[in-house]
Amino acid sequence: MEVDYSNHLIAVDFTTDGTVGVAVGQMGIALKHETSPVSVNENETIQNEFVLYQNYPNPFNPTTKIKFVVPSNITNKTSNTKLIVYDILGKEMATLINEHKLPGIYEVEFNASELASGVYLYKLEHGEFSQIRKLMLLR
Repeated sequence: MEVDYSNHLIAVDFTTDGTVGVAVGQMGIALKHETSPVSVNENETIQNEFVLYQNYPNPFNPTTKIKFVVPSNITNKTSNTKLIVYDILGKEMATLINEHKLPGIYEVEFNASELASGVYLYKLEHGEFSQIRKLMLLR
């Protein structure tokens, strides 16, 4: 069971490298979220598999960045790469990308200024590949 704390939060803070976030709120609520830092060396060769990174910052208000890798060994070169944001019930809220992408590292900014606070999902698809991650919008 997932609990919605968004209406009870008072403050959110992150370490300078963005790897640890803490939220505090009413009724003794204290939440901590840890992630691994993401770094990309521009001189590196493209990886041989799709990668969908955790959005940064997370939680966010109202914009966040989503980074992903389209590998150099794509087997289905005719499929579009899709990056779609869904609400927690699975309703499509935004299509960020739906086009052919060449192998490379991409970063997309998602502006959720029209959405309510809450947990959302974003999904990267290409052919038979798909990966989903969570993001949290706090107002």
